[in-house]
Amino acid sequence: KTDETTHISGEEKYIKIHAGRQSYLLRDTMNRIEGRLNPTQFVRTHRSYIVNTDYIREIQPWTHGDYIILMTNGDKVKLSRRYSESVLEK
Repeated sequence: KTDETTHISGEEKYIKIHAGRQSYLLRDTMNRIEGRLNPTQFVRTHRSYIVNTDYIREIQPWTHGDYIILMTNGDKVKLSRRYSESVLEK
């Protein structure tokens, strides 16, 4: 269920879907999974991360224009300069 997915991370030729305390490893690409997700709910934050905006608790400045996203479940996700403008708009 995508409504329970907090974020998705890329791991070489696999993606890891983080949902609650569970995670699921699938053989897929970030680009392909991004194209199948609801763009009003999910946003790309880094070449290796996609985040469900419903689970963002806080965005903190990090280094060199990058940020760290604190998720409601305590996970930390990178927000790169490349994607920061679109994420901060939402």
